[in-house]
Amino acid sequence: MMGYYTQPAEAILGDSVICERCGATMVTYADVCSAALDDPCPGFQAIENAVARATLTKDPHHVG
Repeated sequence: MMGYYTQPAEAILGDSVICERCGATMVTYADVCSAALDDPCPGFQAIENAVARATLTKDPHHVG
């Protein structure tokens, strides 16, 4: 489905710690995560879950 995110993953996760292994937040994840690609990282899973919860709308001006 094409559309616009009304609540992106960044808004859902905020500045909370998303990985108890490395202590990463959404902002620091790329810099501090050292998990191998075949190792299920809790931070990666948190981001995937947030993206799945992000809502879409067809209206680019929708607020909510």
